[in-house]
Amino acid sequence: MGLSNAAPADKGSGLKATFGRAGEVGDSGERYLHKVLTTSDFPRYTVSRTHDIPSTPRYSKPMAGDVDFLIASGESLLLIDAKHWRSAIYWTGPGGVGMKNLERQKLSQNMEIARSRYRELLPGMTVEALVIFVPTDGRDRVPRSVDFLIWPGGIRSYTAARGLDRIEQLLGLNPEPPHPSIEGLIARTRRG
Repeated sequence: MGLSNAAPADKGSGLKATFGRAGEVGDSGERYLHKVLTTSDFPRYTVSRTHDIPSTPRYSKPMAGDVDFLIASGESLLLIDAKHWRSAIYWTGPGGVGMKNLERQKLSQNMEIARSRYRELLPGMTVEALVIFVPTDGRDRVPRSVDFLIWPGGIRSYTAARGLDRIEQLLGLNPEPPHPSIEGLIARTRRG
């Protein structure tokens, strides 16, 4: 199927059309991370943007959510949710622990569900998930405390720099073509 990390960087997920300014900010975060993931300074993993959360034999009901990035190498697949840091929503609690303002919104379970479904469809493969916070347009710096923020299912979040380090730890420094079953699932779940 010939997937590569050369997907067009300017192809958005349609967030702006659906959610207005909030979607535009979210889409700009995804574009930022896509650019970082596909530079020559970063290992050339297979990187694909904007994927559906698949149905499975056990969970046939489709989900409205998506996965921002699928990153593959060999028999490993990483699901990445890119989030823009916003101090009005996320804040740092006592002891420097990053937390989300739970009065405003609950921590999303989409990545936990997505990881579970991709794992079901890829038996014997390694499937992990991360949340990576990227800075907004220079106004809010992402505090390192987001590294302590744990999402449902034990999914960790990271600053962009530490998230890239974690990707390299999980996939290794020598990218391999994705296993055919991973490559097929990437192609099948890609939006648009």
